[in-house]
Amino acid sequence: MKLPLRYNVCSLAQRKMRSALTVMGVAIAIFVSVMMIGLSRGLLSSTRSAATVDNVIVLSKGAESMEFSAIDRFVFHLLRSSQQIQNEGNQALASPEAYMSTLVRFPDSNNSGEKRGVVRGVWPVALQVHDQARIIEGSPPKRGFSVAVGKLAATKLGVPQSALAVGRVIEFEGRRWTIAGVFDTGGTVLDSEIWVDLDDLLVASKRNDYSSVVLRTKGRDATEELLFDLTTRTDIRVEAKTEEDYYAAAADALRPVRAVSITMTVILVLGVVMAGMNTMFTSILGRTREMGVLLVLGYKRKAVLLSFMLESVLLCLCGGLIGVIGGAFLNGLPMKIPMGAFRFTVDAATLGTGVGLSVAIGVFGALVPLLRVWRLQVVEALRAE
Repeated sequence: MKLPLRYNVCSLAQRKMRSALTVMGVAIAIFVSVMMIGLSRGLLSSTRSAATVDNVIVLSKGAESMEFSAIDRFVFHLLRSSQQIQNEGNQALASPEAYMSTLVRFPDSNNSGEKRGVVRGVWPVALQVHDQARIIEGSPPKRGFSVAVGKLAATKLGVPQSALAVGRVIEFEGRRWTIAGVFDTGGTVLDSEIWVDLDDLLVASKRNDYSSVVLRTKGRDATEELLFDLTTRTDIRVEAKTEEDYYAAAADALRPVRAVSITMTVILVLGVVMAGMNTMFTSILGRTREMGVLLVLGYKRKAVLLSFMLESVLLCLCGGLIGVIGGAFLNGLPMKIPMGAFRFTVDAATLGTGVGLSVAIGVFGALVPLLRVWRLQVVEALRAE
């Protein structure tokens, strides 16, 4: 004979304070767990999704990233003449780019001091090569010291969005730049950058070389041919890799951050499981006589213990649902990190993980005390205080 579900519901209602505290503790744990998982997923997603299929990024020989790369202009002219590159009209889809980290000032707003920002010098062809980028307000950067800012540039700089509104003026590299537009790259790491005209940036920074050249190839076979060609050529010495490989390496560099978030989540869940075990242990021991009465009434021992297990799972599941509902509001929330900015990614998989963790807390929280009661004789149970 099985115990009806309403028995468990009534039991939880009779112990309102204990039930409420357990639900609150599980809800907090699941909320933080969802937050940490969403943080790591958003961080990796923003980096990996910056890559465009069929794009090859070329750096100077020995450089592992754009920050430490310097490509001469004559090398760019040789690169864009490659037969494997796509052409639109009479223009090769080859984007020379200058990348730098610099201090940005805001003379046209109330934000005093300097903020560290990421600036990328580009030509108009960059919007075709980086096909995930699109202007959503105003216009692209043009000659004459104008800029376009990414949707997350304000988050990266730690200033209000109004400080980077179209028409505002900012300063960096000893020049005043007018914000001409806003661009969106679909939540990639590029969204935290400031794009300016390449030639203007070279003049302002007193540079004569490029940081990288991004090439759009005619397809996967053309990509392999281009990579082989650039590896074996003797007239130029460069490092070439697909954008997928380049940003995958950048994502791998962030794995320690992900490992820390996962470790913190595991420690937190283990702590809640221990607290749940302690709560359920006290609760079940306090109801030993109740179990004995149920056994005398004819309920099987297995049915009684499963009923108490179900009660624990229901309690933790309730807290888990509250936690994941709160965590869902974090989806898309921008967050600043030293190398840029990203948005939390709290998707269905993340929410499902949170619900699963709450069920696990309920099962393992009640398992130890129930195993103790399993071995208890009915007479001993009836004599329990």
